[in-house]
Amino acid sequence: MKKILVAMMLAALILLTACGSMTDKDDILTFAQANEEQLISAARRGNYAEILIMSEVFHAYYDMDCVVFTTGASGILTDTRSGLYYSFDGEPCGAGYANKWKLTEEGSGWAWYDIRSASEYYTEHLFGNFYYFEGTW
Repeated sequence: MKKILVAMMLAALILLTACGSMTDKDDILTFAQANEEQLISAARRGNYAEILIMSEVFHAYYDMDCVVFTTGASGILTDTRSGLYYSFDGEPCGAGYANKWKLTEEGSGWAWYDIRSASEYYTEHLFGNFYYFEGTW
């Protein structure tokens, strides 16, 4: 009985710590290029059903003039997410508390940090109106 309980707890822990598996920027770029037309169509229509059936995307939503497609997530005490978004105006977007007005240029992209909550967010242009993002809240 103890072995079954331990196995169930480990399975739950794995599910909680790794909801999505695609976190590498190059993999996300390849995915976006291969599915560009479908992603743009879904973003413009506001209907994400055809995107959510893809194994690479587990969450899609509208946020601040962008449609976010989350492809990777992990964490128990913190929430770390990555993916891509389609920006309607072609400008970088924030996600959650990292709205576009708080982004500052950093490296090849834009970033936002909140020292009080240990939150951070980074976004980088991929191509066209698509951007990569990673953030921890």
